[in-house]
Amino acid sequence: MGASHADDKQAVLTSGEAAFSRGEFQLAASQWENQLKNTTPATAQAIDLRLHLAEAYQALGMHDKAFAQLSPLSAWAEQLVDSKRQIQAHNQISDIWLSTGELNAAHNHAQASMDLLKALQSPQPGLQAATLNTLGNVLTEFGSPEQALSTYQQAVAQADSAMQPALANKAAINLLNVQISQQQFPEITQNLKDIQRRLTLQNNDQDKLHTYLALGLATQTLSTVAKAPDNIRQQAWKSAVKNFHSAAQLAKTLDYSRARSQAYGYLGALYEHSGAIADALKLTRQAIFFALQGENPDILYRWQWQQGRLFAAQQKNDRAISAYREAGRTLKPIQQRLDVGYRRSPPDFDSVVRPVYYGLAGLLIAKARQSPDKTQQQALLREARNAIESMKVAELQNYFQDECVQVAQKRANLRKSSLENATPGTATIYPVPLDKQLILLLGINDHIEAVSVPVAAAQLHYAVNLLRLRLQTRTTRRFMYQSQQLYNWLIRPLLPHLQARQIDTLVFVPDGSLRSIPFSTLHDGQQFLIEQYALANTPGLSLTYAQPINWQNSQILLAGLSDGVQGYSPLPNVPKELKSIQQLTHGLEMLNVAYTQPKFREALAQTSYSVIHLATHGEFDANPENTYLLTYQEKLHMDDLQQLIGLGKLREKPLELLTLSACKTAVGDDRAALGLAGVAIKAGAGSALATLWFIDDEATSLVVTQFYKNLLGTPGLSKAKALQQAQIQLLTQVRYTHPAYWGPFLLIGNWL
Repeated sequence: MGASHADDKQAVLTSGEAAFSRGEFQLAASQWENQLKNTTPATAQAIDLRLHLAEAYQALGMHDKAFAQLSPLSAWAEQLVDSKRQIQAHNQISDIWLSTGELNAAHNHAQASMDLLKALQSPQPGLQAATLNTLGNVLTEFGSPEQALSTYQQAVAQADSAMQPALANKAAINLLNVQISQQQFPEITQNLKDIQRRLTLQNNDQDKLHTYLALGLATQTLSTVAKAPDNIRQQAWKSAVKNFHSAAQLAKTLDYSRARSQAYGYLGALYEHSGAIADALKLTRQAIFFALQGENPDILYRWQWQQGRLFAAQQKNDRAISAYREAGRTLKPIQQRLDVGYRRSPPDFDSVVRPVYYGLAGLLIAKARQSPDKTQQQALLREARNAIESMKVAELQNYFQDECVQVAQKRANLRKSSLENATPGTATIYPVPLDKQLILLLGINDHIEAVSVPVAAAQLHYAVNLLRLRLQTRTTRRFMYQSQQLYNWLIRPLLPHLQARQIDTLVFVPDGSLRSIPFSTLHDGQQFLIEQYALANTPGLSLTYAQPINWQNSQILLAGLSDGVQGYSPLPNVPKELKSIQQLTHGLEMLNVAYTQPKFREALAQTSYSVIHLATHGEFDANPENTYLLTYQEKLHMDDLQQLIGLGKLREKPLELLTLSACKTAVGDDRAALGLAGVAIKAGAGSALATLWFIDDEATSLVVTQFYKNLLGTPGLSKAKALQQAQIQLLTQVRYTHPAYWGPFLLIGNWL
């Protein structure tokens, strides 16, 4: 729970506070913005208003705006010799950094608050409690439960000594959540008694309402802990029900429709999990009704989704589909800001966004398979695929947190017709891993087939991660079991369709952990998949166009590092790689000291390149801010790459191909693989050629050089087939037969 200002009621009370307490964050922000216009900067009143505004923007997911309000506050408070407000500013900045997953920054500001607090001669216990609570939140996210427990206990003690039961319970519930995670059942029992005692001391206001809701969620979690004694789990379930009912009643008294909706929705979820579907449905309908009373799309879609699950449990599939559709429509405008952080939960993309689209897709596919009408079948399967596509777009928006995905969609719409009709012999494959089965959506010539494979999502995920891990061990062939297993799940069921249509190119639209493996390494017992088909990946069909490069008058930029810089190992084969490609393409070459960010910027500003080839180390991380490519003196982050390549975006020729050799993603990190999957989109390129892991730079040089030779030497040859031929040529060499060498190359985006 966030930094509290409850102990410090500001001298200036605004109507924004009432709106904020009701959950009307946009209205609160608007009212505080208006008041701020008439307030003198660098005053106590201006600091208080900005603290309020930042809290409202944080609740709306507008973290940039929140930071903009907070950035001058510490300096203002220092000028005013107001350590109290300086501490409050650091606490809130820490809380926002925490919600965006930036743990180090969050810790630095929490520590700054503690340092300022220690410098005060007689700090107020309430201020100490709020600061300790913030530090406890950071320690919890850092995975330091023992320190978090101690810090929260101190926060509770300070709030109790300040006679602030609302603040004490805020910290106590945070403490409770850590105790639950550590299964400290005797301590949990005592803490719950203390929280209930303080509840009788709290006023009937929004703080008490929030205490009921937070306590209900914590005890709901406790009721599901398998190792908890039966009596504790049963009491926890009853406590959750009681607290949500108390929240609903108080929200009614206060006329807070948002909190009333939350209370009924959480109750509905409790009854859903206990199997009381009819009761759960009644409560969920009430939650939807009250969510509609205000601007509450972030909770409305969750209750619509919950209603869809409940209808599905009753086998009322048409009503379930309608509810899921409503949830999707509500979710779409807000999905980018629902989960700004990549570590924080809730909310978390995989738990509160992905299941909505997957649930709808699963229901639509089931209905299509039951329909005798071929036209209806295709319409339902197309809608199912569109639902998955919407999820993929939302996921990339969530990852990059900017407009690059919308730009890519517009660009793709201008440059494509039907992708499956773009070239003969091409099939698109959407693997859809549902809880209990894998659905393969196969698109050929604008026709979709849905093939079901009896493998659970968890089983698929385990096999994929094991394959990725074993592929990188060059001294063994232990990968072969998973390689054949995944071939049997992902490819063999489709072979009759592929062979009947004479397919020679497969375009995968992978999801989750499937993004982290090269499909080229799947094996049928006789051959690798790359020996049978040309392959490409795309993060989403709506983000991809399929057009061949017009090589006439194309400009090519070649840059790279052979020197070991910034702690990275040398890449001795890079000069040979660049020289070989330069002789083929007559491109501009930038090597080592010539490849700095300013010189790269200058080159891009002067010429609109169709191809950019970067032979340099690269890291793809779960956090896009930690994703970068190496230049000689600096790290080129994705935002920098987007900006630099954008220098030529108004010129005649767009960037068609971005080649990255020597990049890597972490094993088992699905979100890091998402960054690699979206690199072409971020860079504004039609396609990207990249590697999933770092390999022998001589092997890299051989593959990419042969790729360009194939592409330029055979008019009309697609990029997918040019890469296929280069990989096959490498795997036939005795030294490089292991897929660790030729396997990690991915062609992402436009495959023609």
